[in-house]
Amino acid sequence: MHAKLRLAAVPVILALSAMSAGASDILRSCAGDIGQYCSAVEPGNGRMLSCLYAHELVISDDCDAAIGDAADIIDTMFSSMRTVLEACSGDIYTLCQDVAPGEGRIFSCLINNRDALSDSCTGVMSLVKMPGQQ
Repeated sequence: MHAKLRLAAVPVILALSAMSAGASDILRSCAGDIGQYCSAVEPGNGRMLSCLYAHELVISDDCDAAIGDAADIIDTMFSSMRTVLEACSGDIYTLCQDVAPGEGRIFSCLINNRDALSDSCTGVMSLVKMPGQQ
């Protein structure tokens, strides 16, 4: 797989991890709305979120805010992809080209090789936080 595609997986993995917290907020904040508007929907593959979007004009303010917060998390993570790619693509190619993408392995490779990273990649990696990190 091309190094750029491998690198693109890093922020996606982080976004999905961050989304688990957002998803629990949505479930908590939208429980009443789900019961009222989406009780017949089988959860999974985005069906519940699609149902909530279909009812966006009538869902509660708390539910709407939780969905907005989760969308902000995703937007932030995806907007950082280009920056990470530009800063670390050479490092991924030289240091991590034999690492299989997925489950944070590329990110771990960069962390494990932090002493060998280029200055630009080191700068970006110092800003990236894993879920649960302060």
